[in-house]
Amino acid sequence: MKKVQIHRCLFFFGGCCFKMKSSSVLSILVLLLAVLLQELKVNAQDDDRCLVICTADWNPVCGSNGKTYPNKCELDGENRCLRPNGPLVTIAHEGQCNPTTKDNK
Repeated sequence: MKKVQIHRCLFFFGGCCFKMKSSSVLSILVLLLAVLLQELKVNAQDDDRCLVICTADWNPVCGSNGKTYPNKCELDGENRCLRPNGPLVTIAHEGQCNPTTKDNK
């Protein structure tokens, strides 16, 4: 009696059938899971860094970039979320920026 072996493709890529031992498949799945978990961790850290809740108070400050911010909290929020690696915007002065500067309200 002849033994019949059936080989199934584990995945197709570019029309090719790839066969692997189950231990290799498990290793690949573990590696993919590790990469996904690391990505989730990085995204969670990014989200925490950018969670800025400010009041709607109008206490304008002029940023060193010539932009008027509604309050100091909004300026700090831009530094944390949009400029995590610099250059940081500092307060040039209290109040609105001079209209002749590049104000991006």
